[in-house]
Amino acid sequence: MACVNPNNPQFKELLSRLGNPLLAELEFDELTSTKLSIPIDNVSVEDTSDVRREIQDDLNEFQRLVRSNNGTPPTTFKVGDYRTWIRNERGLYDLVDEESGDIYLRDYDMATGVQRELPETRTPVDEKLRADTIKRVKEGIKEYRLDTVLAILGYDVNEVISNLENAQTQEELSKLRTELFDKLC
Repeated sequence: MACVNPNNPQFKELLSRLGNPLLAELEFDELTSTKLSIPIDNVSVEDTSDVRREIQDDLNEFQRLVRSNNGTPPTTFKVGDYRTWIRNERGLYDLVDEESGDIYLRDYDMATGVQRELPETRTPVDEKLRADTIKRVKEGIKEYRLDTVLAILGYDVNEVISNLENAQTQEELSKLRTELFDKLC
């Protein structure tokens, strides 16, 4: 990533809109960068929507760690003080905020620098998790006036509950849960 002047009006606007300095810096770099072709250990990686120039240092660190571990990729690694990559269950890497657990970039093959589009899985819904989530929403209505909070944010609590009840896959349920908790945090 290039250094960004925090007083740059365009950067300030992005920071205000996104609320996260890392995301604002990535977006700012995306807006102000040019397309490049970057070699990574004899693999030419073109800076397209799949590979972002902003993660070049991360790719280099990954390659260094693999070489220093005799070809074994790390389960997690850090670049600088604030960029943490974690290998997911598919063997790809996610850029994760260590404090919140939010995933900024998902499913990167760090050996090639390419973000993988994996076929959508259709895992059956964990009915216990569904019931627990609905129970927590209903308790939130009673204890914290969650219905009012969601209404202020522009959401109908009955629709939220209905969507949770009608989720067809675990992936859909997880997405609904993430959206709900993102609204509230």
